[in-house]
Amino acid sequence: VGEKLFTSTLSGLYLSTYAGGSWTTVKTNFPSGEIAIAIKGVASRIYAATESGKVYLSTDAGKDWSLGNHGIGGTVNSFAVIDTTLFAGTTKGLYINASDTIWDNIDSGLNDSDVKDLISTGENLYALAGPNVYLSTDSGQIWSRVNDVKGFGFGSKITAIGSRVLVGSSINGLFMSSDTG
Repeated sequence: VGEKLFTSTLSGLYLSTYAGGSWTTVKTNFPSGEIAIAIKGVASRIYAATESGKVYLSTDAGKDWSLGNHGIGGTVNSFAVIDTTLFAGTTKGLYINASDTIWDNIDSGLNDSDVKDLISTGENLYALAGPNVYLSTDSGQIWSRVNDVKGFGFGSKITAIGSRVLVGSSINGLFMSSDTG
């Protein structure tokens, strides 16, 4: 989140301002025993999704947290941001943050509701759902499948380096596209 890195363990929430070189405990009301599996900053807000399926919101650099998952379904696997709009890929579809704590489902056009990973590159939004990669060029309103390779496999992740989109699979290796899929 900006120059700050956040992570969490069963022991609590941690912050690094030195690119991960050292970590300090954040004195916070973040629920003990919760582990954040996705953390993303948007403007002055920080969102943390936990293994238990909850989404928490902080508006004061991680000191105070409140529940922020009204309307979201499933467990959040990842977040992505376009401009100041936050998206969440979950085990039950794709959601857009309508306001600080309200989420709307926007997975129309996705054939698979289990969104394993989500990234943004400029105005493009990519979702890895089931064994396929989907692309939206209009903030998630319309989706089209962009891969011709089936079966990226369990544990797949998607990332972008410049204009290249990479999909890694624990079963079938690494796939790359330099033309939006």
